[in-house]
Amino acid sequence: MAFDFSTLITDRTLDDVMTGTDKGYYNATDLNRVGEAVESIAGRFTGYGYAVEVSLNTDWSESDTPTARQMETYRGNIASLRAVIAVLSSTPETPERMRALDYIKANDIEHILQDLDTLITNMEQAWFFSGDLYAGET
Repeated sequence: MAFDFSTLITDRTLDDVMTGTDKGYYNATDLNRVGEAVESIAGRFTGYGYAVEVSLNTDWSESDTPTARQMETYRGNIASLRAVIAVLSSTPETPERMRALDYIKANDIEHILQDLDTLITNMEQAWFFSGDLYAGET
């Protein structure tokens, strides 16, 4: 089943944080959604011959408290994927660290994944085949 990239959240606002909306909290649901998107992007890159190494975790629960190392792995996954191909000029930089993650950096993480999905989709649509080649054919 393909990941639905329209579920990524890139429009969190300060108001979401201040009023405590669902988008204003970064929790297990967000970690799992991003993990699933990372898994999808990495799989698609691998399928097209790009060497990608990510360390996946898509089973966070509300009772989990991520360690600094786990969050660095999470951030590193985004950085690794972003580095695979040339990105759009509007693609945000990967946050330098996860400590003090704010709504802007959270938006950036998911925006990077949306942009990579768009670029891979565009790459897929640009390919065409002119036919099969057979030995001895000119």
